[in-house]
Amino acid sequence: MRLYVPSSLDEARSVVPGIDEERFRKWRREGAVELVLEEVYEVDNGSAYVFRDRTELALTGHRVELVERSGRSIYVLCPDAVYVLVTERINVPRRLLPIDFRPRSSIVRAGWNIATANIDPGFRGRLIVTLYTGSRVTLYLEDRCRIVQVRFLELDSEVEGYSGQWNE
Repeated sequence: MRLYVPSSLDEARSVVPGIDEERFRKWRREGAVELVLEEVYEVDNGSAYVFRDRTELALTGHRVELVERSGRSIYVLCPDAVYVLVTERINVPRRLLPIDFRPRSSIVRAGWNIATANIDPGFRGRLIVTLYTGSRVTLYLEDRCRIVQVRFLELDSEVEGYSGQWNE
């Protein structure tokens, strides 16, 4: 096994369809791909979130609306709240094992934490992560900002992989 880094932009797009040239070059340089934020939901008073029809996210909380600030579209996330973040689509080939899934350091430095489950080979869809705070800092996330990074190991052979209900 070895750390996986795509050799071309087309190869990178087979894993992360929305990747651009800048993120591809960074993946080649640092060995990790950064995933972009697509949606944010606030989870109210311990309410849970569920999937409907396997692909549509339905929440008992509410979607956080974008606001304009200094000419940028941002999400304003308040302390003492729990949020669900939805990333762009990812297609994990059955020959890759996601081994490292981390939030961007700026999120951690602000006192916020991200939690998620494992990502399996064969998973196809948008990642759902939970964001919560251990501080009193309001977090401002720019629309389509990079929020998490993933590293992959290339396996010696394909595995059966994930083919469950959460695949898109």
